[in-house]
Amino acid sequence: MADMRSGANDADLLIKLPYDRSQVDSSVVHLGVGAFHRAHQAYYFNALLAYEDCLDWGITGVNLRPADSPAFAALQAQSGSYVLKTVSPEGEVRYEEIGALVRLLDGAVSPHSVDQCLADGQTQLVTITVTEGGYYLKEDGLLDVAHPEIAADLQGSGRNTLYAFLHAGLRARMHSGQGPVTLLSCDNLRHNGNKLRSGFTQYLQQVGDVDLLSWLRDNASFPNAMVDRITPRLSPDHSRDVRERFGVVDALTVMAEDFVQWVIEDDFAGRRPPLERVGVTLVDQVQPYEEAKIRILNGGHTALSYLAALRGFPTYDAAVHDPELRAFVEAFEEQEAIPALGDSPLDLHAYWRKVLARFGNRNIGDRIERICADGGSKFPIFILPTLQAGFAAGRTPERTLQAIAYWYVFMLRVRAGQAPVPYYEPEWPRLEKLLSAPDAVERFIYDAKLWGDLPQRYPAFGDMLRRHIESASRAFNDIPSFERKDTVSYPIENLTNLQGKTALVTGAGGGIGAAVAEAYLAAGASCVLCDLPATPSKEAAAVLEQYPETACYVQADVTDMASVDRLLAQSVERFGGVDILFNNAAVFDLAPLLESNEAMYERIFSVNVKGAFFTMQKVAQHMVDSQRQGKIINLASQAGRRGEALVSHYCASKAAIISYTQSAALALARHNITVNGISPGVVDTPMWEQVDALFAKYENLPLGEKKRRVGLDVPLGRMGAPEDICGMALFLASPASNYITAQTFNVDGGNVMS
Repeated sequence: MADMRSGANDADLLIKLPYDRSQVDSSVVHLGVGAFHRAHQAYYFNALLAYEDCLDWGITGVNLRPADSPAFAALQAQSGSYVLKTVSPEGEVRYEEIGALVRLLDGAVSPHSVDQCLADGQTQLVTITVTEGGYYLKEDGLLDVAHPEIAADLQGSGRNTLYAFLHAGLRARMHSGQGPVTLLSCDNLRHNGNKLRSGFTQYLQQVGDVDLLSWLRDNASFPNAMVDRITPRLSPDHSRDVRERFGVVDALTVMAEDFVQWVIEDDFAGRRPPLERVGVTLVDQVQPYEEAKIRILNGGHTALSYLAALRGFPTYDAAVHDPELRAFVEAFEEQEAIPALGDSPLDLHAYWRKVLARFGNRNIGDRIERICADGGSKFPIFILPTLQAGFAAGRTPERTLQAIAYWYVFMLRVRAGQAPVPYYEPEWPRLEKLLSAPDAVERFIYDAKLWGDLPQRYPAFGDMLRRHIESASRAFNDIPSFERKDTVSYPIENLTNLQGKTALVTGAGGGIGAAVAEAYLAAGASCVLCDLPATPSKEAAAVLEQYPETACYVQADVTDMASVDRLLAQSVERFGGVDILFNNAAVFDLAPLLESNEAMYERIFSVNVKGAFFTMQKVAQHMVDSQRQGKIINLASQAGRRGEALVSHYCASKAAIISYTQSAALALARHNITVNGISPGVVDTPMWEQVDALFAKYENLPLGEKKRRVGLDVPLGRMGAPEDICGMALFLASPASNYITAQTFNVDGGNVMS
């Protein structure tokens, strides 16, 4: 984090570190460093480090997933320090520098470094935030061994899950004789410590590591814990605020509410940090706190978020201040969630009043899409217990059933490509099957992973939920998910809005690809940036840093069908599906026709034609299967419209793209998928340095001369820039182009006429 405080008027308002980071050692390893960890656990340890006898309680932060490596690299670039901005419901703002993350390891890049850290005797506590779905437990509590990521880990194919990292690291610790350790889940999961123990134990049983299982029984504990702090997704607005107010350059400013709570069962196998000094509550049983928080706060979030999204509210606080929606969530809490909790040592109504004030904090701006995310995991955890208790007591949980119905209608919108907000859903491939058949509603009602045996024990559940789904569908003018809408109308202001869409951009390492990806993100889409290198280019990394929550990077070789399969699978896992494909990956070469060889031909046609076909075919099949109103945009070239003596293979490859675009458009039209192309002229991208050098060689020109000449030949008097392509790319990805297909548009400054 760069310090440029000279001239900053409000520098004294930034709370500086109360300790010297160079004197801090790390006894904590945190797996899964995200915004919530930085606003919650790191906040507490930052406060603890102010005590001179606690300077060994710094944190080693570990990234587990390749998709998160770019954002993690940005944190590494700041040496793990950042500003935490908190805002109270009354508007009081506090800025505090956080430096507890004193060491950062990217396990996706160097997994063995994580093993060494977990095996280190200095490590006493391992904290974990991997979200609810990161434990891979089915509704019956059994490990989902059929899940592709668990299956891959069990087969030894890399490290894809938390369990694979814990297995390798703790096995190394066992062999090094470094003694006990505490494994502390900090996820919003009921009995999270028990579930972590169960999932990890089952994983070790599957791999047959009886030695580590025996060691864990004597040397590890898994305390349950409850964590609480509303933390919206990162926004560049807060980084800009910190820069303008304090002169501090911090790309990773995290903002949260001022309320924070951490309740932990006092069951530590390793040394216990004295967290009670900084406000952490240590108890014998966390269950009463856990149930109140999960059912009232998390349940309230989940119950209202999909209705709020369907009504067009951008943030949760805006929804809570709407009288009708406020009445809905109040009725859910007071008439259903709180009675379902039964007797409690806590004052549940007082707790709810405090939660309601937090919900209405206008200064947080918690985006609805964050709260809507991962519904497939949230409903069984946050909502199902309220349903079960209501039916068991003979009460009709009407608002709870309505909340489920709104989620169902919301998912219908997602499936139709008309989601009001982006929807991240790891369970989407499974949930989508509950939306796509004539008996879809029945499948949804009787889905055991969502509702357990509730439909069998209480038949009224199915009857009532069916009625509420029908009512919600009518209220939002939705039709059964298996029917196709022949006409779709959009408000004029939404014609170029990509909110709720996910784009996949190949060749996104720079030039046109990176520019289009950034344009899609700026228009509200989520975006997967794909390129051949294992790590993103400087240009792609800049885009990922600007949009850490809605953009990710996936390495893929488009000429390899298996690699394209993995690309699509990772895109669906991260964002729930692909609505827009910008097919951009390409290579260039030139030589006189009589001197060109088979290797040049194979390379150009393999990437430019075969790669484009593989990607288009796979994404199109996904769009058909998920009944999305998809948009496919293929990047052609003016070279595909007319031959050039030195560029025969490249010209032919781009002509093939134009023809493929026409054929694919005709084949996919009945599925409501449009396929169009863009034919740029000469565009000033990094590739043009190579192009200019090749022309200089064969046309006996000085370097730079060919580039100068082609720019002058354009009627508009200049070469194009990557940004000049973005307007057409946005148009063809948006509802504004819904009635356009099989076309390839010239974006060339008039060059086709010259």
